[in-house]
This record gives sequence, C-alpha cells and structure tokens, in this order.
Amino acid sequence: EPLGLMLSFLAYLSLTYIIHIATFFSSLPFASVTVPTFSVWWVGVMYAGLGYILFVRKKQTVSIADMSDWLIEEEKTDEVRSTSSAKSTTPVFFR
Repeated sequence: EPLGLMLSFLAYLSLTYIIHIATFFSSLPFASVTVPTFSVWWVGVMYAGLGYILFVRKKQTVSIADMSDWLIEEEKTDEVRSTSSAKSTTPVFFR
C-alpha cells in the first residue's frame, strides 16, 4: 500500500505538470490555427498526389558503376572481441 501511494503521487505530479504546460501553451497567441473547410474533390486530389509520389514514381536505383570506389573488407576473426571466451553472435555493426 505505501508503494502504491508513492507511485500514484509521482503519477499525479507528472500529469499535473503536463496539464499545466498544455494550459500555458494553449493560452499563447496563435496556439491553434483554424483551417477552412475544403471539398471532397481536394481530398481526392491530395491522395492522388500522395499515391503518385509513393507508388507511381519509381525510386532511383543505384547502379554498380556508382559503387566502383567502394571497398569491402572482411572481418578479422583473430582480434579479441570481448573478455568472455564465448564466440560472439552479435553482428559487426553492433559491436
């Protein structure tokens, strides 16, 4: 019961802080912007534009010629990886 009271008090403090900050920022000028209504046709045009951008327009592909100056090096296995003697299964990117 005492632990629950302490945790609920911490929740109360954090939620009260959030409410006060939201109330403060909502009282500032231009805190909200009214958007005028628009027709269903404009919604269709917007979705068609998004569809064009996302699905119809092809992404640029990278050719092999663009990677001609890349260098691929193999991972060295004889280096000390960690203090433990177990073989690491962690990918190279995360070591």
